[in-house]
Amino acid sequence: MENQELIYDDLIHTKVVAIWEKVFGASNKIIVSAKIYGFHGIGIIPDPNIHDIVRSVRVVRSMLQEINSFDDLHFEDNRLILNSIAQLTTMELLALSVQNNDRESFDELLSGLNGQAVH
Repeated sequence: MENQELIYDDLIHTKVVAIWEKVFGASNKIIVSAKIYGFHGIGIIPDPNIHDIVRSVRVVRSMLQEINSFDDLHFEDNRLILNSIAQLTTMELLALSVQNNDRESFDELLSGLNGQAVH
């Protein structure tokens, strides 16, 4: 039984890390795009712009929330899940700030995303 639990823990951890890496990659794409194209360009550049990236990772949030509801997760998995959800939220808010032409919020959120993406 203990062997099965270890296999299960490893499987969950592997999935959590893979999802976190996808979110981390999306965050980095947005950060790089913002540096290259700036506030006005990030929403209109060809594939993928900020809106495309946010749409592509939105489904990840529900998967993360489902995994996070497990009672027996290890601390590191919980940490990665919560960090991923925070990054997803920040990316969505960035997209909204572009949509609403709110440069001040965009700059503040981008700075926060930069800090989240390195952890």
